[in-house]
Parts: sequence; C-alpha cells; structure tokens
Amino acid sequence: MPKRPDAIRHIETPDLQGEDSWVEIRRAKGRDLKKIIPMGARLRADDTPDLEKYEFSEQRLRDLIVAWNWVGDDGKPLPLPRDQADITEELTEDELLFLIEQITGKSEEETGN
Repeated sequence: MPKRPDAIRHIETPDLQGEDSWVEIRRAKGRDLKKIIPMGARLRADDTPDLEKYEFSEQRLRDLIVAWNWVGDDGKPLPLPRDQADITEELTEDELLFLIEQITGKSEEETGN
C-alpha cells in the first residue's frame, strides 16, 4: 500500500550554522510551492521586486519551518519565523536560499535564476 513520507524533514546544516545545527521543514504541497518560488526569484532578480509576491512567499516560508537550532551573529538562538515574522531578514543569503531550495527541491541552477 502506498505511503507518503514523513510530513516533517530533519535536515542537518553544518555548512550554514556549524556542527550539530539543523532545521526541520514541513514538506511543501503544491499550494506552498506556488507561493515560495516567487521569493527565490525575487532574491536574484535585477529588476524591481514584486513586494506583494514576496509577502505571500515569506508567509509560506514561516509556515513550513517547524523547528531549528540556528543562531544569529551574536550566538543567541534565533526565534522561529512563525514566532517572529521579520526574522527572515536576519538570515544570510546562503541560509535563506538554502531554505527555499529545501522547500522547492530546486537549486539556483535548476531554476535558471
């Protein structure tokens, strides 16, 4: 009988946040991907960003990040995006792109951005 994989993925992130760091992401559904992909495109676009699309995408990102043990530049734990909406503004470009790639399953090369 078919069975979907676990709804939440635990992903080790030593290259981003050091040894023993991790993030847990809820597996995205089609409706989530439609909202997230424009955010990845916004980060790499040369023209004026579509802020409305960005806001929707940021909300989906907050919905899909379930847990993490990431820290900020000061070494203090970062709150989850669902607990502090603007925390994504404190992430590095590499961290944010990593999250988008994990959610969409597409790298920068695959999306052509």
